[in-house]
Amino acid sequence: MIEALILAAGSSIRMGEQNKLTLPWKESTMIRTSVNAALESYVDRVIVVTGHQHGEVKRALQGLPIDIVHNPTHRLGQVGSIQAGVSMLSQQMSTFLVCLGDMPRLTSALINQVIDSHLNENFLITRPVNDNQVGHPVIMNSSLREQVLAYTDAHTMRPFMKARANQLQQISTQESGYFMDIDTPSDYQKWSI
Repeated sequence: MIEALILAAGSSIRMGEQNKLTLPWKESTMIRTSVNAALESYVDRVIVVTGHQHGEVKRALQGLPIDIVHNPTHRLGQVGSIQAGVSMLSQQMSTFLVCLGDMPRLTSALINQVIDSHLNENFLITRPVNDNQVGHPVIMNSSLREQVLAYTDAHTMRPFMKARANQLQQISTQESGYFMDIDTPSDYQKWSI
């Protein structure tokens, strides 16, 4: 069983007053577009981790077949949101993805390409890269679940990944959907056309 965590807990500080995840994107919102991409992929279950403006994000996702978990410590860093999502993974889960809610150009086809690469190789972790830029989704085997939950750096998973470099498959790609997240008003204006 493949499960996806979609991180939607950030404060959107660089975007200004409005939560970027609830901004319009095509015929939907940014977060709903990101979640729909996961739902339309090989993923069997989607868990959205909220934090900042939990109610607004939850309303933007109303009616979708997903689970939502709130991370009350989201201001401490992204790792806590990952851990909140990992704690909700089912026992039947064999592989899980970490996706970002502010990456609406990440399509189901792109997600499936990374899943296929991960399932066809013998690595514990798979992620897209372009030169030194790391993209999403990051895919991990279920055997890493307890290690992720025990990880103590609240801000970044970089040391976690570095410590497991020999178990990490990096897929070299220039596909912008793996790397393009929306953080600022200029990002939004540039990419939402």
